[in-house]
Amino acid sequence: TLYKNVLSIETATDYTGFFKSVKRIAAGCNDAHVEGLTWSNGYSFFGSYSPKIILRYTHNNYVVAKSGYGTISKGDVIISVDGKTTIQWEDSLRPYISAGNPSVFRRFMCSYMLRGVNGSQIQIVSKDSVGNDHSFPSSRNYYLGDSWFISYYPNDTLRIVKWKKWNCNVGYVNMGMLMTSDVDTMY
Repeated sequence: TLYKNVLSIETATDYTGFFKSVKRIAAGCNDAHVEGLTWSNGYSFFGSYSPKIILRYTHNNYVVAKSGYGTISKGDVIISVDGKTTIQWEDSLRPYISAGNPSVFRRFMCSYMLRGVNGSQIQIVSKDSVGNDHSFPSSRNYYLGDSWFISYYPNDTLRIVKWKKWNCNVGYVNMGMLMTSDVDTMY
């Protein structure tokens, strides 16, 4: 990976070219932890603004999990963003995403394909629950660090749980809630 990409780092003429080369090297490691190391700079590459929409990948589709609009609803399936199908988005961004497995790759894609520069226009085509296609023009006006995005948690019943063990000996640990002082008790 380094051998294939080191020359592009040396010959980069601007920050974007340099960053793309670094992202290709990171993606070659195929590890989501590496993506995290380059993620903070991803704001300048992918953009740090989005419409008020959160996507999740389920049943082979990118699906709206949360929407701040009445015209695009939870459960709507994304068909295209800015004229590119979701598969085209995956193909265009795959060289720059270090994911480790397809599930993690698609988790990153849920955010990356909606991102852009503050105020930039976005055109989303979605399919509703009865199969009708809808075109949704909007702007990327919402910073991804805003509480609207951060407050989303996919399973409200586990949001405030530090850990839980079910009768079948399956356990769940919420590393965001677990404190060092809880570890011994949890085990």
